[in-house]
Amino acid sequence: MTINIRYLLIKIALATLLIQSFVVSNVIKGLIISYVCILLHFLKDTLHVFIDKKQINIFPTFLIFFFGFVSWQILSQLLNVLYMPTFETLPHWVMVSYESTSVSLFRKSMFTQSAYLITCVIFFLYIYRYLIIFDESKQLIKIVRGGLIFFIAFGFYDVIGYALTGFNVDFISNRLVGEGWQYGLHQVLTLGGITFQRMKSLSGEPSMFAFSAVPFGVLFYYLKDKLYIILLFTAVLTASTTAMLGILLFILIEALFFKKMFRLISIILLITIGLALIDFQMLTAFYDTTISKFTLQHASGLTRYINFISSVTLFLSADIFHMAFGHGFGYIRSTDGFSTLLVNTGVLGLTSYCLFFLYPLFKMKYNSEYRKGIMVATVVSIFLIMVSVPEFYYFHVWFFAALAWYEYYKDKNQKISERSEELSPA
Repeated sequence: MTINIRYLLIKIALATLLIQSFVVSNVIKGLIISYVCILLHFLKDTLHVFIDKKQINIFPTFLIFFFGFVSWQILSQLLNVLYMPTFETLPHWVMVSYESTSVSLFRKSMFTQSAYLITCVIFFLYIYRYLIIFDESKQLIKIVRGGLIFFIAFGFYDVIGYALTGFNVDFISNRLVGEGWQYGLHQVLTLGGITFQRMKSLSGEPSMFAFSAVPFGVLFYYLKDKLYIILLFTAVLTASTTAMLGILLFILIEALFFKKMFRLISIILLITIGLALIDFQMLTAFYDTTISKFTLQHASGLTRYINFISSVTLFLSADIFHMAFGHGFGYIRSTDGFSTLLVNTGVLGLTSYCLFFLYPLFKMKYNSEYRKGIMVATVVSIFLIMVSVPEFYYFHVWFFAALAWYEYYKDKNQKISERSEELSPA
């Protein structure tokens, strides 16, 4: 019981990690429940670090990251002084903060976005250290599962409520961004004269819901938990390119590596047929909001193309040092994570980010369906970040990373133990 109470804030963060459209306060931007819980726990540990020895001590690792990250940011600002960059070629909406594009030093967004990233790293370290000490992967996933059920239920309430009333019935979302704008997007589809709201729940917008639902659907598929069917179905109800890309990558990995394509394709076909039976126009609308983006027939697809090209052009026109280290983390936010990281952190930053998430996947043994689930869920998440949803601060991605690194940690320790036994005298 003592352990449960001691780490209650961490567990609340896990249960609420998908809730993005509700904040504790709008005075400080981005104070979602999971962030507040992790920061409060970190503050509590910081105040007690000199009083008693913490069972979960993340401070040595955190300080290494913190000083390394701050040094990187200082280096990028020094480069901005030596080689003055220009952001005038970028669309104004790509810049995260609203200073003039001529401002290249210490933009406001560098501090806010860095704070979000640091919070995510703290979350990762707590989950990773918690797993090392207590070995409770299943228990933590069970907590997240409970939060997912609420997340999905509220999403259905939101969709059905709009269908019945014609009004947005979301009474929880209160997050504001920028200059007082409502967080996220209220997006609808008109089918057969009836207007439907695209599934978004408390994620803010449909693509964000898909970004959350698809990876967990993948994980629960391998855990043989029927919740995966609901997760993938609700992801389809977002009618978003993100959902389509995530599910297609999932099927591709299954087909190439695990030879289980038939069952997955059968599920996708059943969902497609079901949508067609409800209303064939639904498939047409799904095409308009997803596939048409790739052919630049959709305004959203054209905007993504412009953002990507302008960001990559800025990167290619920069000096070699900016290409290596970037202009400053949090400066721009394109509509894909690849070009966003490329401009903000350079080739080295982009490489470091990808290696952090993917390295344990290459090193651990795939001797269980659970580990396969972690691998595919992580790969799908990083792929979606790179090509569709540049959200580096969603806790669920860092949760998958903690699970993966813990499995690699167990394999590494097992190898050390086996070597010790071989070397020890009989």
